[in-house]
Amino acid sequence: MHDNCKQKLAILALLVAAPVFGQTPDITISGTTTGNVYGNSTALDGSDHGATPSGKFLLITTGGNVSGTKDAYGAYTDTPFEDATGNAVTLEGNGTVSSNVIGGRSTTGAAADNTVTISGGSVSQHVFGGYSATGAVTGNTVTISGGTVSQNVFGGYSDSDSATGNTVTISGGLVSGDVFGGRSVSDAATGNTMTISGGSVSGSVYGGYSDSDSATGNTVTISGGTVTGNVFGGRSISDAATGNTVTISGGSVSGDVFGGYCSSSCSDVFTDNTLNLKTPGLTVARLGGFEYLNFYLPTTTFTAGSTLLTVTGTADLTDGASRSSTVNVGINGASSPLQEGDQIIL
Repeated sequence: MHDNCKQKLAILALLVAAPVFGQTPDITISGTTTGNVYGNSTALDGSDHGATPSGKFLLITTGGNVSGTKDAYGAYTDTPFEDATGNAVTLEGNGTVSSNVIGGRSTTGAAADNTVTISGGSVSQHVFGGYSATGAVTGNTVTISGGTVSQNVFGGYSDSDSATGNTVTISGGLVSGDVFGGRSVSDAATGNTMTISGGSVSGSVYGGYSDSDSATGNTVTISGGTVTGNVFGGRSISDAATGNTVTISGGSVSGDVFGGYCSSSCSDVFTDNTLNLKTPGLTVARLGGFEYLNFYLPTTTFTAGSTLLTVTGTADLTDGASRSSTVNVGINGASSPLQEGDQIIL
């Protein structure tokens, strides 16, 4: 056996496939490899990824290093119209990936229910729960509790079809780029979810993003952590961004907060977009694209004269034409510390 083969055998441990993620990985990376790595590879060096791209699990653990600007895939298929479904990548410890991490990727089929979990280590480029060049991306998930991602994070990304029901959850770590629950270049982004409870995002946050179709029914929830950029429930370049929800109950946002946003000429970025604000003292740059603004007064640490929200730039509470935002005030709990006659600043 050649020394090169012996080295790769030491790096890539092919184990029995597990029916449930979190058990036995199909491939474990615990040393350095200079090629792309596939959970569904039938070759030790990852040169072939012809095995069924379903239910595969790639683990990159302490000491693991995918170098040479190469990618790590839970599974990949370029077989015509074959789907990549239910695959997973886990990055932990001080493992590193010099390029992208993709839970499941299909060239012409769908990418559905794939998962990327990062608790440590580093990714030098992007992270995709699911990616398809021409198919739909549905129900893919990225979960980050530690480590660093140098560029963008996508729950699901499609070049030519819809992005629906994808999720990104961040509770720790650092993302230096933007974060998208779901993004489609040529179709709709619908029902995607972005949740932040800790960690830091240096870029902007999007529940759903479409370059040429609608972004509807997407959700962003922030209860902790730091967002240096902007927050968009839904964003479209040239179509509607409606029915999106942004809920903020903690953490900080330095940029703008929009329920719906359009970069060019869009039909509607106002209807049924909702802001739920459940934390006092939040300061943002601009605010807009919300038909409904719901302010929840906390039951503690809130006194007469306190300010719930400060907008340092423009707060646009209209649809840009004839409609104005509806503002509601409630109590986030059983009772309020305020007394009759007390005043607050929304």
